[in-house]
Formats: sequence, C-alpha cells, structure tokens
Amino acid sequence: MIISICNDLTELKNNPKMVKGGKHRSRIEGSGGGHVHKLEKADKTISVVVLTDDAREMLDDIGEFTLLTYEEIFGYSRQVTVDGELQWDADEIEVIPEHDAIEVIGYEDDLTRPIYKAVRHVEHTTREVTDMWEGNTFTVPGRDIITYETTTNIAQDYEGKDRYHQTPIMGTPIVVIGYEDDLTQPYEYIDGETRYMQKPIMGNKVIPEQTNVTRVPIMEDIPAVSEARAAYDAAYPRTPVEYEDMDGNMRTHTPPLIFSIPAGSRTDHLNTE
Repeated sequence: MIISICNDLTELKNNPKMVKGGKHRSRIEGSGGGHVHKLEKADKTISVVVLTDDAREMLDDIGEFTLLTYEEIFGYSRQVTVDGELQWDADEIEVIPEHDAIEVIGYEDDLTRPIYKAVRHVEHTTREVTDMWEGNTFTVPGRDIITYETTTNIAQDYEGKDRYHQTPIMGTPIVVIGYEDDLTQPYEYIDGETRYMQKPIMGNKVIPEQTNVTRVPIMEDIPAVSEARAAYDAAYPRTPVEYEDMDGNMRTHTPPLIFSIPAGSRTDHLNTE
C-alpha cells in the first residue's frame, strides 16, 4: 500500500490532468471510496489517501503530491539477504517429553448457570378480507403472534431434575494400550496347542515425545525516512479530539498512529513502538 499526500488540494484540482470525473481525480480525492483523511488548514486543504501499489505508476506524472509507503514513514524489519539468499540463524529446537493427554472426559452440571423455563405465548389475530365479486367484508383468522418469556423457574428434565448448562470435565482418558492372555479363557488352536483369548490392557492415554523445529530468520531494522515521517505527521496529526456522543456525553478520540490500514494488510513488520 502507498499513501498519497497533497498539501494543497485546491491547487491540485486546477491541474488539467485532474479533469472532473477523470481516473486520477477520484483516487486522489478519495471520492471513489474510503481510506481518506482531509485536514482543513488555513486556506489549503491537505489530503491523505491510501492507495494500492498499482496506483503509483498512474499518478507519478502529476507531480503535485507526495507518494510514500508505510515502510518509509515508520521504518520496518526484514530478513537479511546475501547474494539473493535469505539468511537464517540456528534452528530453535523444542522437545516436548512424553506425557499424559489432557482432554474432555465428560461433562457435569454448572450450578452457576441454570437453564430457566421458557413459556410460549400465542396471540391470535384476525384480519378482514373483501369478497372481490360481491364486495362483502369478512373477518378471518390472521397470523398468530408467538412470543417466548423466560421465567425465573429452573427447567427440569424428564426425571424431574433441575437442568443446568454443562461444563466440561478435563482429565486423562483411559484407553486400550495393549493386549494380554486371559488365562480364564483357554482354547485349543488348530495345531492342538492351548492358547488364550486376548483381553485389553487399559491405561492412561499417552502423547509420545515430540520434537518441534522452528527456523529462525536473521532480521535487520530499516530506519524510517525522516522526511517521509515529517510529511506524514504534518498531514495527519494525531491531536486528541473532543466530541459529544449521542447521549450528550463528552468523549475524547485520539486518531491511531497508523492511518487507515486496509483489511488484510500487514503491519507487524513496521516499527511503530
């Protein structure tokens, strides 16, 4: 994304390339969408507009405004490259030892969250219709109005017990971890040898040891361009503004440091702290 800053929007509108309805005009003025900030200052109007990267080539030939990037304004961090190759530090290795699994093994009543009984109310209505042939008016049943009222009575199940929302019980599941001979159930195999039925061996569900390897990039900080930051701060001041809300209360709004980041755009690499 790029930011377009014009320090005199009134003068810019007189540029012959900014003809009314032209493709340049709607982008710079922001009349074609959002992500626009306008600052009234003396006899000039300063505009700040967020544009997509492909607008740079289209607007470069106007020359009456400044095109900046978020990276130039704030500085940013990036991965180091040498001869076109990304540079990596030593891998981070995390070994998680074998351990018992912790899972939901059941549910129980949450006595702080009862389920209250709801009562269904039906209001019958009528409507009048007119016979289109003889002009007679008749009253016929209309659409029922159905509402539900939550009472203070706790609902009960079919056994007459109070009902509550359920909360999970966490624990280690007991699972089959192997099999062994059941000496109480012998049988003769086809070769005449005595064998035994198998019975399961139960035990805690175990999560085996895991090794996680994370590649660690070598990063470098690229400083902001001081002129870019100065132009940005002048066009987009973050002075707290007082306003009255709908209830008549006075509130204070401080504009965010980063102006109008479009949804989905990255900001985690910018040096904004």
